[in-house]
Amino acid sequence: MSEIDKDYRKEIRKRMTERYNARAEFVGHLVAFIISMAVLWGPLSPQGGWATLALLISGGWFMGVVIHAVNMLMAELRERAIDAAIERERAWRGAYPAEPAKAKRDRLTRLSSDGELLEVIEDQWDEEQPARKRQS
Repeated sequence: MSEIDKDYRKEIRKRMTERYNARAEFVGHLVAFIISMAVLWGPLSPQGGWATLALLISGGWFMGVVIHAVNMLMAELRERAIDAAIERERAWRGAYPAEPAKAKRDRLTRLSSDGELLEVIEDQWDEEQPARKRQS
């Protein structure tokens, strides 16, 4: 494996690890929020002045989870857009390769009336065939 391939593999591995870690971090944040809210608002439901404090804590934490979700979603959309742009570029470059050699069937030749070789394009050859038959 060449040095370039190793660097390329390292870069891909790093990007995939970062994406996976971002997802795992969000899931951990969400699970912690759900468990904490279940404990806070479940059987030990706060009453009186503590209810207002619990409501503020819950609201703030919920906003944090939503912001985290939006950030993760935007990062994921950015990565997908980059991947799509790379694929479009590859497809575009594949659609316009370096000038390929012509196939043999594209280079037909025939003899002219004075014995010279003439290169004939298939469409011209097909158009000239009926005229030659009429002359014979």
